[in-house]
Amino acid sequence: MKKYRTFIIIMVLIALGVLYYYYLSSNNRTTTGKKKNVKSETEELLEVDLERDYPGTPRDVVDYYSRIIICCYQEKHDEEEIEKIAKQSLVLFDEDLSQQNPLEKYVRNLTAEIQQYREEKKHISNYIIERSGEVEFKTFQGHYYAKVECAYYVKGEETTSRTLETYTLRKDSSGRWKILYWELTPVEETE
Repeated sequence: MKKYRTFIIIMVLIALGVLYYYYLSSNNRTTTGKKKNVKSETEELLEVDLERDYPGTPRDVVDYYSRIIICCYQEKHDEEEIEKIAKQSLVLFDEDLSQQNPLEKYVRNLTAEIQQYREEKKHISNYIIERSGEVEFKTFQGHYYAKVECAYYVKGEETTSRTLETYTLRKDSSGRWKILYWELTPVEETE
């Protein structure tokens, strides 16, 4: 009887060991599979086909552009990725702004600015775009314009500062809102 009981205990332990091994190996496959499916914000932004899925409002354009900017400063990128990010940004630019910022020049300036932020140990941690009802629309010489304000929160080693930018967008001949220019808005004007 003792041999029979010992045999059963050994078989139960072996079965538990096999089940535990199966649990660990299947759990590892699930975790590995999940990691492969998770995309970075940059990957998600670069996958957007702006020819087909262009942002519909001036606020949406500034939101998409701001997401791109945050990715530039929060994630590490090689030269190829920065060029892809720059190309995606340039799609949002008005023809006049694009002409002033050819791809090569824009990539060079973007790389230098990212490097400066890294050296100063700063990054854009968040942004807030004014509500849709606060977007200012105007018509001038047959063109439609919109002004959108956006507050960027820049986090440094010890402090967080707020930078306000006002984007001016112009509707192109296809009906798409494009960034014409942006300017730094003095904080005291808005507070």
